[in-house]
Amino acid sequence: MKVVETFLSIQAEGMFSGRYAFFIRFAGCNFNCTGFGVKKDNFIGCDTIKAVQTKAYLHTYFDYNADELIALVKKQKSNPLIVITGGEPLLLQNDKEFVKLLSFLTLNYDVQFESNASIKLKEYDFYKKCYFAMGVKLANSGVKKELRINKDAIFSIIKNSKKAFFKFVINDEKDLDELYEIINDFKDTSVYLMPMGSTSKELSLNAKKVFELCVKHSFNYSDRLHIRIYDDKEGV
Repeated sequence: MKVVETFLSIQAEGMFSGRYAFFIRFAGCNFNCTGFGVKKDNFIGCDTIKAVQTKAYLHTYFDYNADELIALVKKQKSNPLIVITGGEPLLLQNDKEFVKLLSFLTLNYDVQFESNASIKLKEYDFYKKCYFAMGVKLANSGVKKELRINKDAIFSIIKNSKKAFFKFVINDEKDLDELYEIINDFKDTSVYLMPMGSTSKELSLNAKKVFELCVKHSFNYSDRLHIRIYDDKEGV
């Protein structure tokens, strides 16, 4: 399995915000979110460009099997939340090593996936013990609608996981029209709004209006603590 990075930190977003966590970031994604405008090494996309641009960064990845990743997790103190992220980690769900890894982790730790919720879950028992942050992409991502919105995939995640919640990056109120189009079929699922921004300055410019939109529309607000504290630094 190709892994961009592993690191110990604090979960910075969503329902587990503030929790001590160990991150495993897998390489590979089915989207290239140029609309988010993050620039790195002549690429434009989201804040995880290294996970997305696999051809350019292949030489920087770690090649782990399940046992090696399990050994890394076991070295961490105090049973952290394990965050499975990317890119898009569900691209790996047919990989035998990935299945072995998750089968172990879910027996011993709280496990949370960060997913764009565009890929249906396989019916593995271990997903029933996992939490899913469904970062469904809106038009502001620059990804075609027919690619980024897959309600069958969203339903499969909600049905087969322990708990799933929506997590949207918002630029302004016009983004909410499409958001409602997505969530109206899943009214019992929690929604978190986050301000767009790849630096603390950009985040601060958008935070107040997103905060006020949450109050106005009865959504949960999530800051993005890693950006707030470290700007665009990786591995935090």
